[in-house]
Amino acid sequence: RAAGFESFDALWDSTLARLRAEADRELAALAGEPLTPLERLTEPSHLYFGPTISPDGRWLVVTRDNPYQENALLRFELDGDRVSAPQVLEARSTGYQAGFSRSGRFLVFDEARWAGGHTLTSEVKILDLKDMRIAGASYGLRARDADVHPDGKRIVSVANHGGANRLVWTDTAFENAVVALDGVGFRRLSGPRISPDGESVVLSAHDGSRGGEDLLLVSSGGAKVLLADGHRNLAPSW
Repeated sequence: RAAGFESFDALWDSTLARLRAEADRELAALAGEPLTPLERLTEPSHLYFGPTISPDGRWLVVTRDNPYQENALLRFELDGDRVSAPQVLEARSTGYQAGFSRSGRFLVFDEARWAGGHTLTSEVKILDLKDMRIAGASYGLRARDADVHPDGKRIVSVANHGGANRLVWTDTAFENAVVALDGVGFRRLSGPRISPDGESVVLSAHDGSRGGEDLLLVSSGGAKVLLADGHRNLAPSW
């Protein structure tokens, strides 16, 4: 009553009426905007991850993950509004991210590799899309989630060192490693993407206290938090 309502039910009814009026106004505003028609490119009930478009806009690559077929990288050819049927590029045992070189000829991706005994490690591979062969691999780096710098000479990935993740730059032979981000404890880093000018990397970092995924921006000046709201901010892109 002090707030101007006879009962909690009256407060509840008033709140619902206000929210309904706000929703009606938003729907009315949206109704006046044209909607982009959606086209299904893949079969329903299967999982597809890491959609990546080549710099020249000719190719779309995704990772197929379902229990009835081998996990693989799929490629769609894009031609204006026309999209081809998917083509299997390469089987991959694990991993979801892939990254194109600026020329569009090379694709980097990761998958698990037997490292002896009972040990599996994640390593990055370079697929030559012209000759359809593996042109290089990061044996021993224990890396995943790779992306290619616009200069075509460097690759960034999340490497495992001493049980902890860190962001690492290497050359295309996966040598001359330079650590871009370290000291994050045992937080999981994932999904690094390089800015078009090559100056920054955006990636997700798991927040164990709240269960969310924070967004970090890493550049030559260090790392800063872009978003830390407890939500799962995954797969950033530029």
